[in-house]
Amino acid sequence: MAFYVKMSTAPGECAKEAMRQGLGVSFAVLLGYVVPKHDPSLPPVVAKAWLQSWKWAAITVAVVTSPVIGKVAKVSAERFAGTIAGGILAYGAARFGRDVIPLSDEIVCTIATLLAASGAQLVGQRAGSAYAAKLSTITFLLVLLGSKDAPNAFAVMVSRICGILGGCLISLFLSVLIFPTSASQKATNGLSEGLEALTSLSRMAWGQEGKSAQAFSANVSEEHNGYQRLPESDEEQGKRPASSQGDLEAWREQVMNDVYSKFSQCQDNLPLARNEVYVCTLWGQWFFLPAISGLRSKSRIFPNEEMDQLATALRQVARMLWGIHVTLQMGFEQEVLNLLRRHYPPHIMPNLQRYSQAAMHDLNRAFPQGPSLDHSNLNSFLETVAELTKIASERRSTKQRLLNSLSASQRGEYTNLSQESSEAEPDTQAKASKQQEDNSNPDAASRGDMRALDGATQGQEGRDNQPSLAFFPANQTGYIAKVRWYSFQFNMQQLAEELKEAFAALNNVLTCLPARSAHRH
Repeated sequence: MAFYVKMSTAPGECAKEAMRQGLGVSFAVLLGYVVPKHDPSLPPVVAKAWLQSWKWAAITVAVVTSPVIGKVAKVSAERFAGTIAGGILAYGAARFGRDVIPLSDEIVCTIATLLAASGAQLVGQRAGSAYAAKLSTITFLLVLLGSKDAPNAFAVMVSRICGILGGCLISLFLSVLIFPTSASQKATNGLSEGLEALTSLSRMAWGQEGKSAQAFSANVSEEHNGYQRLPESDEEQGKRPASSQGDLEAWREQVMNDVYSKFSQCQDNLPLARNEVYVCTLWGQWFFLPAISGLRSKSRIFPNEEMDQLATALRQVARMLWGIHVTLQMGFEQEVLNLLRRHYPPHIMPNLQRYSQAAMHDLNRAFPQGPSLDHSNLNSFLETVAELTKIASERRSTKQRLLNSLSASQRGEYTNLSQESSEAEPDTQAKASKQQEDNSNPDAASRGDMRALDGATQGQEGRDNQPSLAFFPANQTGYIAKVRWYSFQFNMQQLAEELKEAFAALNNVLTCLPARSAHRH
């Protein structure tokens, strides 16, 4: 099916461009031959100049024809400007060159060519139009070296300028009349498809390949207090066949690449969209014409800067989602799940997933002409992230206060106890007997307080909600769990900030986009 789609859609754009180019070239050649043949009264010199002019027009159509209106307008403007500049300079060199430089024609042509070629390149680079600079040099050489004297140079200049102008006008006319495709529309399509891919990336980030958006919250009862192992752990992934695991990783990378490629398609077309001007909406579709520099109304120009800012913000959201995917794909070890059970409400992880994906869906639904942008899911996600951050901050503050209340020897003793508790967990009877010793021995009681500080009772469900701090074990497993948990918190905070920027950028775009009846195209 994928092969069929590629083979059926790819030639469509090529066929449209080929049709425009074929019609334009044949029309220019037809005019060049038909008019002199049906008007014998034309002088031979004029008939020859006419034919030569339309030959230049045919060549121009072949060079200028492009897939989108903005590209045709840009190339046409640069080609015409370069042709005029080169033609006028060549005629001036042929007409006044010997008066300025009293040397032979060969020396005059050499010096004039040097000055014209280098000057055109410098001006083109400064003006950001290298193509116009090249055309200026080419026209200069054709006019100056292809003429015998000044009158002949003038005729060659006029012939080439008229031919270039005619070819540009034909290309512009056909780009609007025959299967018109605008860079503004392609940029909009790329951003819309990128938002679709971004929702797929969000589902993948939360380990929901092939599952519905409610899969996480529907399965939260699989673990105590509403928590589950979010993605597959490293061991579970290792049980997969190598080919299956490799295909899955390739698919995940393809999802990320699709997001970037769609947003790149949008940003690549935005510079070309500057050469288009919005006219009206026909049958639910935007209609654009080539823009004439200096005569463009700001209200008629596509919101290029706003679209670029939105695409950039969404790319940053994609990077955060990939970071979340990498963190969760490694798996949440038992230490992290114990931390979640003890210190965080059971709804916080499902809500992070639910509201972040709902916010992505709101972005996708609102662009380009959907319902108004709904901020309720974004606000709920921001509140959930703030709750996550607040609880983590309170835990750190409580930990610091309790540690500050201990003496130096007690802190060292506490560290040793933390290491011991990470190696083996005593059974319930041993804890009870140790508690009795603590009650009769002040030093042991202090040690018992430190055991409570470390949350050594993590195996007893009845005491899961006690006001203690669950430090990660002081070993390699605990260190890895700590890094993953803190990475997850950081990614959540960054995702919240990037989503806020994306919503603000989309609001700016929606206020500038032209209205139309169709939501999708």
